[in-house]
Amino acid sequence: MVVASKGTNTGDGGRSRSCARCPDRAAAVTGAARAGEGAGSLQRPFDEVLREARRGEDDAWALLYRDLAPALLGYLRGRGAPDPEDLVGEVWIQVVRHIDAFEGDERGFRSWVFTIAHRRLIDVRRSQQRRPEDLSPAQDIEPSLPHVEAEPEALAALGTAEVLALLDQLTDDQREVLLLRLVGGLRLAEIAEVTGRERQAVKSLQKRGIEHLRRLVGT
Repeated sequence: MVVASKGTNTGDGGRSRSCARCPDRAAAVTGAARAGEGAGSLQRPFDEVLREARRGEDDAWALLYRDLAPALLGYLRGRGAPDPEDLVGEVWIQVVRHIDAFEGDERGFRSWVFTIAHRRLIDVRRSQQRRPEDLSPAQDIEPSLPHVEAEPEALAALGTAEVLALLDQLTDDQREVLLLRLVGGLRLAEIAEVTGRERQAVKSLQKRGIEHLRRLVGT
C-alpha cells in the first residue's frame, strides 16, 4: 500500500496576513493551473479500483494515492497546516484503515478523503492553539487543480492563478471553501459535507470570497 511520508511530492474565521508576493505567486501558479486541467480521474472504473484496494493490491492503492495526494497536499498547504506532507501521510493511513467502511462512488470517495483531512487538520490546530498560521505561498500548492464546474464564469473571469495567489487575503472560512473548490475539485454540496456547513452557507462563503478577490485585483 502507498502511504505518504515526509518529503513526498505529491471553520476558524479571522483574516490572515496580507500578500507581499502576489505577482510572483500568480505567475508561479499559472503553469500549475494549466497542468492540472482535468485532474482527478483514475482512468479506470472506480468500483474496480476500490475492490482491489480493499483486497490490499498495491497497484490500486497507488492509483488512488496519485489521484488524491497532490490535491490533499495543496489543500493542507493552502490552509497553513504544519508539516503538510506528514499530515497527508496521516490522512492516508486513516483512509487505509477505514476503506472497508466507505460506501459510495468516486466523487463520494473524494469527499470522504477530504473530510478526513479537514477533521485531522482541526485536531492538529486544537493541539497547537494560539500558534500563528503559516500560510504557504501559492507556488507550493500542488499543480493539480481540477476544472471547477459551478459558477465557471465567476472563477474563470478571475483566474485560478489570481485566486490562489490572493488566498491569504480572505477569511479562513472563505479560503477553505475556495481551496476545496479549486484544489480539491469538490462541488458545493460536497464542501458542505466535508466542512459540516449548510450548502447555502458554503455558497455564500464562495460568493463573498470571489467578490473580495475581484476587488483586490480590480475586476
